[in-house]
Amino acid sequence: MTVYDEPYWKTPYGQYGRYQWRQRTGMSFYSFDSQPPQKSTRTEQKIEFQKELLKQMRDACRRSYQLSTRVAAEVYITPDSPTPPHIHTTVKKLLDLFGKPVEKSIKRKGLVYQNDNQIAYLSIRYNLGDKGPSIFAHFAPFRHFLLDVELADKILTSNFSDILDSRGLREEIESLNRPPSDLDARDKLREILSNEANYLKLISKKAYDAMVLSYEVERQVNILELCVLRPSNSEPILGVLFPHN
Repeated sequence: MTVYDEPYWKTPYGQYGRYQWRQRTGMSFYSFDSQPPQKSTRTEQKIEFQKELLKQMRDACRRSYQLSTRVAAEVYITPDSPTPPHIHTTVKKLLDLFGKPVEKSIKRKGLVYQNDNQIAYLSIRYNLGDKGPSIFAHFAPFRHFLLDVELADKILTSNFSDILDSRGLREEIESLNRPPSDLDARDKLREILSNEANYLKLISKKAYDAMVLSYEVERQVNILELCVLRPSNSEPILGVLFPHN
């Protein structure tokens, strides 16, 4: 039996079509040029944020996910404050703003979702030092997230024909699946630390310390990225924790 003797939805074309359908119908994107919420955020600021969120939802014809729907969420946060809020505080308050309306005039049980307990998968990136402020978030039904991971795994393990290669998907997924290397930053940091005296003959102590700090930060970022769930290792883990039923 060839792949074309199977039901259409099982073929590469069919599964890629379902992937595109999930992107169009289930996923929602929201962006804000504002500081992330913190303890000092006033009620008026929260209401303003939610009104902008509601406007973006209406413009994109997006509804709240039903209470029975588990949700996958990815949030990118960039504060530009000299004293940025703690990440756990910011994330909790931000998730609250995506949920229950603060102002009673918003006649909804929830905005993106009705209760943050619906979130089954959460990925947060907290960027310090970048240009900002900004908040970027996207949400999708968790079942769609699992199907996307399963499709990525099939492409990587060559269970599908080269039809999907013509869409450029394999190269994109392999780039996401490739963990970063920590060797360059580690070796450079070792070289700088072992030759401190020679560097101080050429540059000031302040400049030297700044250079050491930059490579230490790069190492930490690389190490954290090694812990990211990727298509090659996430499908078995998520399949056990959150079966498709």
